[in-house]
Amino acid sequence: MIFRWVCAALIVLLAAVLPPAVASSLATLRFGTACAKCHEGECSGRLSFARRPEAAYEHIRQYAGPTDDELARLLYDALEQMKADCSYGALPAPDLSQPLNADDLAPYLDAWSGAYFLPLSTLAPGSYKLTIDFTGGGRVRVEVIDGDFDPFIDQCITVEISRLEVDITLTTNQPHYLRLQPRGPVTVDQLRLTRQP
Repeated sequence: MIFRWVCAALIVLLAAVLPPAVASSLATLRFGTACAKCHEGECSGRLSFARRPEAAYEHIRQYAGPTDDELARLLYDALEQMKADCSYGALPAPDLSQPLNADDLAPYLDAWSGAYFLPLSTLAPGSYKLTIDFTGGGRVRVEVIDGDFDPFIDQCITVEISRLEVDITLTTNQPHYLRLQPRGPVTVDQLRLTRQP
């Protein structure tokens, strides 16, 4: 727990000195792991905020962990974007043509929540296999969400062996996102997404 708070404090400090694009990516990552689960059903094509952003900072800090005013504002902006144009903020997609190891996945891991949020780009409709190699045991929530915030997969799986395979069938040609929430002493060592014949 102390490690999570130290990492979160470092993120807050880094967000204050990072270039705007990097700080925005950190906010998209935190929003995707800590906030979006409660707000994905609120895409309305309009804004519903009548008060200044600062009025929401206490709520943001309650659910999104320690944040300075800059990160709180960026999280507020991420929600505004979701409500206004039904999309997540920009986050560079990983190269899925090869397996992703722990170092490749590190930019998609939110240190405070301990969860991963990866854009899967626009995948062609078809069958895919998601393979995740783990160290340790516990439970992992695996979610695949489409660009309209509809879940394709939402499973909480007990990790008892070092490899987990999940079949995914995509029916639309649009962006997709992967959210992984390890619970317990579980470390993601490698992730692969392969198209099935």
